[in-house]
Amino acid sequence: MASSEIIEALQRCELFSTLGEEEIEQIATLSEIKTYKAGDTVITQGEYGTKLYLIAEGQVALLRSVNLGSRQGTMTIALLGRGRGVGWSALICEPCSASASAVCQKSSKLVSLEGTKL
Repeated sequence: MASSEIIEALQRCELFSTLGEEEIEQIATLSEIKTYKAGDTVITQGEYGTKLYLIAEGQVALLRSVNLGSRQGTMTIALLGRGRGVGWSALICEPCSASASAVCQKSSKLVSLEGTKL
């Protein structure tokens, strides 16, 4: 049986919110909880990812490296919290190059789901 923490995270996610209890339970058995510290990188821009991560607890920043001639740096695209997800491309193609990095801003628990298992 999947943990209640995983089931709650799936139910809070818009993509899975309309699924029934049995379907959520099936997806939950394919998932696992991972714990990250502030500053940990979950996804690195440019690398190939195969997993979707749902934020069960904490905060994740989406960061994009930019190179506009003499202007270079990192831009924060979004700050995501509980119920949001990163790595959506893992659900539609494999392997996919990440368009941004996902970095934990505080201690976080993320539900990890291999895209090909769906």
